[in-house]
Amino acid sequence: MRIFRVGVTNRLANKAIITELEREKSNTSFDEEINLNYNLNELDLSPLIACFNKFNKTVDNEKLKNLKLIKSYQNQIYPTNALLILLEKFDNCKVKCSKFKGTTMDEFIDRKEYDKDIFSIFENLLNFVLNHINLSSKIENIVREDKYEIPLVALRKALINALIHRDYTNLGRDIKVGIYDDMVNIVSPGGYPSFITQDDVDNGRSEARNRVVANIFKELGLIEQWGSGIKRIKHSCKKAGLKEPVITKKNDFVDVEIYRLETKNIIKIDDLRTITNDYNLLEDEKNIIKFVINNGKITRKEVSKILTIKETKAYELLYSLTQKGYLERKGKGRGTYYTYLKISF
Repeated sequence: MRIFRVGVTNRLANKAIITELEREKSNTSFDEEINLNYNLNELDLSPLIACFNKFNKTVDNEKLKNLKLIKSYQNQIYPTNALLILLEKFDNCKVKCSKFKGTTMDEFIDRKEYDKDIFSIFENLLNFVLNHINLSSKIENIVREDKYEIPLVALRKALINALIHRDYTNLGRDIKVGIYDDMVNIVSPGGYPSFITQDDVDNGRSEARNRVVANIFKELGLIEQWGSGIKRIKHSCKKAGLKEPVITKKNDFVDVEIYRLETKNIIKIDDLRTITNDYNLLEDEKNIIKFVINNGKITRKEVSKILTIKETKAYELLYSLTQKGYLERKGKGRGTYYTYLKISF
């Protein structure tokens, strides 16, 4: 067994690592390599074409060649591993998602597995996570602004990183995404590239393991420049008042933990839909409810100011909401205010 040095540590080099080191020596990546097991004419390129069209870009054989998605060998055109990854032709391109009850893996609430092209996988994966985290709603001047408890930019970048940085030569494992009450956990097979240390990652440094796949995401504007993702994930979470995400290497996979916001003053997605779809509620009443949830309480004077109506009309709306069971009146006289009653957190 050979030993090689990364930073201040020594690592054992097994066969897979030796192959990776040889690729680094020749300045190539696994996804750049030609794959002679597939004929280009047998592949359905429509998902790739559709994705390019979505971003007002065209793709033909010349473009595929320039992007290193196809290569010539003995007068024949073959796909590279990158094209096969994008089209999900490898068994290990799947992504498994789970929503757990509580903070352990003891009980499932929801499970999904996605195995189409990488663009569909990313879209479905993001939607799965968004459907299982909380959505806050803030009302200013009767305009509602909805925000997920975890910044969308952090989720997008973390999920894209898992897709473009995972080790696709590791055939025995899939990307797994687990949603718990306290965090979103993303597990990506392969660990760090051999030349990356934990200190590098902690300082925001990353390198594209699959350079062709990463370049496709960059071509489509789904990522900016390489190496900026980790910093943006951490910065956006910190700005949102969340604990700093933890990114670590555990055995032969990378583990990403993005912490969730406490549920206080957060409108859960199901609750928001209940409010939005309640045909017994006027639009002004819906806005009052969402204001109360985000601010804890509301007064008649505040309703009058927010909705630009007279205080008598504000009182009528508040009285209606107490009769419908959404609000509870508290206090007396000028100290009267209203709190949310329908949904407890």
